[in-house]
Amino acid sequence: MSLIRTIVTSCSASNLWRNIGLRPPRRPCPVPTSVFTALRCYSSSQNVTKSGSNDNPVVIVGGGPTGLLLSTLLSTYSIPSTLLEARPSSAISGFRCGHPQAHYINLRSMEILRHHLPDLYGEVTEAMPPVEEWEGFNFCHSVLGRSIGRVVHPVQGLGVAMEGNGILIREGDRSANRTTPEITADSYRERRRRRVSPCDPGHLAQNKFAALLLEAAQNAARSVPGAEILHEVAVEHVLDHHGGPSSSNLEVRTKCGRTFNPLLVVAADGASSSIRQSHGVRMLGQPMLQHLISVHFRTTPSLSAKLAADADKANMLHFVFNEKLVGCFVCHDLQEGEWVLQVPYFEPFQTSEAYTAQRVRELIMAGLGVDAINDGDGARAVDALSIRPWTMSSTVAETYLAGPSQRIVLAGDAAHAFPPAGGFGMNTGLQDAHNLAWRLALSLDGGHADSALTKSL
Repeated sequence: MSLIRTIVTSCSASNLWRNIGLRPPRRPCPVPTSVFTALRCYSSSQNVTKSGSNDNPVVIVGGGPTGLLLSTLLSTYSIPSTLLEARPSSAISGFRCGHPQAHYINLRSMEILRHHLPDLYGEVTEAMPPVEEWEGFNFCHSVLGRSIGRVVHPVQGLGVAMEGNGILIREGDRSANRTTPEITADSYRERRRRRVSPCDPGHLAQNKFAALLLEAAQNAARSVPGAEILHEVAVEHVLDHHGGPSSSNLEVRTKCGRTFNPLLVVAADGASSSIRQSHGVRMLGQPMLQHLISVHFRTTPSLSAKLAADADKANMLHFVFNEKLVGCFVCHDLQEGEWVLQVPYFEPFQTSEAYTAQRVRELIMAGLGVDAINDGDGARAVDALSIRPWTMSSTVAETYLAGPSQRIVLAGDAAHAFPPAGGFGMNTGLQDAHNLAWRLALSLDGGHADSALTKSL
């Protein structure tokens, strides 16, 4: 019987979409006997420290949004975990560092934050740009140039029976530029009653979101004895000594010599997960849909002001089509001038090495519709901060459980990879973390969990 069907039933490949957003079932899903036995042993023996290793019941490998949220939620349940991340914290998060990746936080993810981590939810909503700057998609010859059409989405106050699709606003049409009409005092109570959720979706660059999430995870870990978040600690291997004498047959060894023996390992180590690969779990689907160059850049205050001057030019995405560039501009923060440009390229006719700093600056200027490389003050109008090639894929792991004992659980990008449309990547990882956290908390509870799980076997 494969591991923790309790933990992964609603995360499994076949049930992925059906279960996103559902509340926990009244009866836990079946848990394999081997896992149930190990977790029951933990509830009676608690934490045992051996030869300098902190044997928390859960080791999380990967300190991106998925791993950080799981660590935070487990701490709120008083479950000690160890999070191991090879990169320094500055490479993952920071308001002035890091290469933005995801940016859209969907309705369900915002609900999870609001319900479980209200302080973090408040910080996220406060850090987001005004909704008027990101509710629309623009199709254009350039950001400042001619617009072909604009789609505005209902991102605030979506109610029962309301139209959920975006509204197409054609060039020159000024009859409607917002999908959410002005709310009067008389209609406010009725609209609130008919809302599908107390939350609205959010828009915040992943590096900024991760900075807030890291702080929340560190604060939560301080309240749980033994919980720790370690950066610049690379995992060398994860071994599964299935059939050994101990209930903790997993061994996590780091390159700096530390060893951990948890009951469960959560591999949240990204799309190229070394843990998944070392345990022979295949990815199913299309691993190569498109090669792209991602350019993180900032604009000067004078150029940012020019870009923000026309309300119709304020959009989350700008799909640009002209003789010099076909690409997509992602506006992470219009006022701060933080952008990402995504440019497709086609091997073997093109390679990522051709996209030098000088070339990408020229592409940015052509896409923005700005003639000069320097602004009026003589400063460089755009500053290309980082240039990264990446491959768009659409894959899912053949199983979310690895190792002979099936106590290595894949989560986030290690388990599934999405094209960027819809913003499912980071959000599904966050929802993986939520799904795992409450199930683990239930399994590690020495009280009512035993009888509930026994009945479900």
